[in-house]
Amino acid sequence: IARVFAAEGAKVTIVARSQDRLEQVAQQIRASGGQVLAIPTDIRDPNQIQQMIDVTAETFGTIDVLVNNAGIPWFGHQVDDPTDEVLPKVDDLLSTNLRGPWLCIHFALPYMKKAQQGSVIQIGSVHGRLGAASGSIYSATKGALEAMTRSLAVELAPFGVRVNCCHPGAIDVGKHQLQDQLRHAGETEKAEKLDAAYQRMRQYIQPLRVAGAPKDIAYACVYFASDESRFTTGTSLMVDGGSTAFLGEPDRVDPMALRVFEEYRILAKELREYLNQISLEKKH
Repeated sequence: IARVFAAEGAKVTIVARSQDRLEQVAQQIRASGGQVLAIPTDIRDPNQIQQMIDVTAETFGTIDVLVNNAGIPWFGHQVDDPTDEVLPKVDDLLSTNLRGPWLCIHFALPYMKKAQQGSVIQIGSVHGRLGAASGSIYSATKGALEAMTRSLAVELAPFGVRVNCCHPGAIDVGKHQLQDQLRHAGETEKAEKLDAAYQRMRQYIQPLRVAGAPKDIAYACVYFASDESRFTTGTSLMVDGGSTAFLGEPDRVDPMALRVFEEYRILAKELREYLNQISLEKKH
């Protein structure tokens, strides 16, 4: 998203917890002639957010657009999961996926109100619209983000500030939680096997037989940030290859879909149990 905005001529501030990743993206933007600030920020911390917002406004003069893209996924855990990690992880998701975006708007809004214009773009998810087993908290945060979008669109319209939401579907961002855990455990071959199954499965997630890419979300955000959407606020755009457009099971799109889903589900379950067993053995 940051690279596409910079290519469109925007001065951008990029934010993440990882300094290394920020610098990598910042160098790419500068190499292409763009202007960028890279500010390590934990959006669970209000003080860090306020400092980041103020430094951005002082450097670039104002804040015209805010893209709330920070978020963490969490799947594969039932609501009655008894393990110790569940409650801290729930708090982390709520703080990062919901409270964090609200805080970013809270601190950026004075600059937008002063200018009597601005665009806030929330990055939701198809999981905020459709149910999926073992992902209730993630779905709840994304559904709440959309509700926040509608409410703020009404609240901020008198100040010329628009608020919209972009809902990605299956986007290939090149990293997946379970695969990363396997690689960290030294199980590269198992990680590659799971990744191959995942890539095969994602072909059957939506009617369009193309993999979603980060640039697809970026272009949607550019539209919401631009004057072309000046009469659009409080709305949601599904960038999901049509996954929320059809009714019924995936096999209505392709008979192979359920078989591929089941193969991936079984493999992922086996490898997750394998990692849990390794963890238990290390503890003993």
